[in-house]
Amino acid sequence: MFEAQASFPALEPDAFDEPTQERLAVRSPSQHPPRFLLLYGSLRGR
Repeated sequence: MFEAQASFPALEPDAFDEPTQERLAVRSPSQHPPRFLLLYGSLRGR
């Protein structure tokens, strides 16, 4: 085990869940139009 694995347990190879084509496939098409979120401006004080 190298040093990064000792301090980051998520780097353990057994913890990775590799995606497959079957899991990425669309199971049923969406029934609504596409939705987009647009963020404009800034919340910081001026």
